[in-house]
Amino acid sequence: MVELVAQRYGTALFELALEKNQINEMEQEVVALKMILSEETELMELISNPKISLNDRKKVIDEIFKDKISDDLIGLIDLTIHKKRQNVLLHIFEDFISKVNAYKGVVIVDVTVYEPLSKDQESELIGRLETLTKKTIVLKQSVDESLVGGLIIRMGDRIMNHSVKGMIGAMSKQLLAQT
Repeated sequence: MVELVAQRYGTALFELALEKNQINEMEQEVVALKMILSEETELMELISNPKISLNDRKKVIDEIFKDKISDDLIGLIDLTIHKKRQNVLLHIFEDFISKVNAYKGVVIVDVTVYEPLSKDQESELIGRLETLTKKTIVLKQSVDESLVGGLIIRMGDRIMNHSVKGMIGAMSKQLLAQT
């Protein structure tokens, strides 16, 4: 249910940004707003608090964000408060960012490694993935020492496990299947 609601609002926001030819501006505002709302849990609690009137919650949003973000985004926040869907805001922003990335031909790739990749390794991996996908790659790296070596690449719903841990697991399955 949350995902469906987020997709509707995310699509509407994306179409509005396209219509106004403000994709980049809106993307920057959404990324910043998503970070603020993720980190400032008190603000999310405040706009979600049913003991505070809708008008007071909207006034707080207007006071905090007036002249900092577009009226369209303030309107979106106000609308979600009015419809009691403010808990979906972060999902809406994620959906919007996903649509913008698809529009721009950008793919977010999560790479889990045993130890951080060097700049050269990172550049080589990005180059290979861009050749493979014919899209612009944005690499997000995380470290997991349990991998022993190698890496795991997550690109959308595709996972490529090239870790030592994954290879050992695959060999174990093959050996068990043969016995």
